[in-house]
Amino acid sequence: AIGFPSLFSICSEWWAFEVLVALSAQLGELEVATFNVAFSVTLIAFAIPQGMSIAIGVLAGNCLGENNPQGARAYTRLSLVMIVGVCIVNLTVLSLFSQHFFGMYTEDEPTLFLLRNILPFMLIFHVGDTCQTVMQGAFRGVGRQDHSAKIILVTLWLIGVPCSFLYTL
Repeated sequence: AIGFPSLFSICSEWWAFEVLVALSAQLGELEVATFNVAFSVTLIAFAIPQGMSIAIGVLAGNCLGENNPQGARAYTRLSLVMIVGVCIVNLTVLSLFSQHFFGMYTEDEPTLFLLRNILPFMLIFHVGDTCQTVMQGAFRGVGRQDHSAKIILVTLWLIGVPCSFLYTL
């Protein structure tokens, strides 16, 4: 029973991004190119939060295994503080060097134009995705995968995918 919520969380995230890929394919060649570059740049920025998610899950789980709930709380709080710093650094780097990141993938001016226009949305998405990813790690570490699954359901399927769809209209 403990594995099903984790499976749901991982698959829901994966499937949400697959739906977004399918939606982008309906828009046109320029939009697909823009989506792919934006997605690739976002994945680069996502590497640190993903590592933090794994670390907090392991550290909190180890503390609980050692019957040290205070240690688990301390690591969770520390991860929340650290993720604010990571968000600030990532947002700053993405804002200042977005053209360099985008330029690694394309030189097509219409694609670069669209990427510049969606950059604020990318930054907002990154903050939300970073926070939920690290908190998912904490939930996994303390055995509350059910909370993680509910967060994924709401943030991706009830907010993220519909907003993405509406933005493309």
